[in-house]
Amino acid sequence: RAAGRYAEGLTLARAVLEDAQKLGFRPLEAQARFLVGTLLDLNGDLKGGEKDLDEALFIAEAGRDEVTKLKVATRLTYVVGDRMGRPEDGLIWARLGKATLARIGADNYPDLESDLWNMVGNVHLRAGAWERAVAAWQRSYAVVKKAGGNEARRVRAQTNIATAQSKMGLR
Repeated sequence: RAAGRYAEGLTLARAVLEDAQKLGFRPLEAQARFLVGTLLDLNGDLKGGEKDLDEALFIAEAGRDEVTKLKVATRLTYVVGDRMGRPEDGLIWARLGKATLARIGADNYPDLESDLWNMVGNVHLRAGAWERAVAAWQRSYAVVKKAGGNEARRVRAQTNIATAQSKMGLR
């Protein structure tokens, strides 16, 4: 995935998923299914990605893997709300992500919280709600800045904010 070799990554992820299913350890299976769903999306199979991500979420829930559940809800926010053009549905997944963050403690996972707010911004942008998009990206930025976190996430949020404000005529 990181190398951009999505087709090859999907083949490997499916093999990992098969092994994880044989082990019967739900958190590992959820993580593998999350990767398969993500790679399906990245390969252009949005419906397949949504289906596998949805399944990963329920496997994570069954395995009490809150971190994977948060990652899946965040990815579903983006895939469904932005890439598939169903913003209202995507924001439902974001609500689940926010509830999961509240349960596990957002302060413990600033990078994941930043990712969620970034995807919420993307969904609002897709829906044409520029102000809401900027507000979500500002929240993403604030989380990373407060935590002294990931430079790439900070820059991503700043870039999104500046681009949106520019298009809104604010800069």
